[in-house]
Amino acid sequence: MIYNSSKSNKAVAVFNFGQNVSSVNGTFTVDFPGSGASSLIRIA
Repeated sequence: MIYNSSKSNKAVAVFNFGQNVSSVNGTFTVDFPGSGASSLIRIA
């Protein structure tokens, strides 16, 4: 869940990856690409 802390922590988006996701040897990161990108999110 992504929330907006400046708006009383109201939800902005909820993502379901279809399964539990974890990271063992690093940080699990979900990046939002800049404007003009062809996708909504990029998982790195």
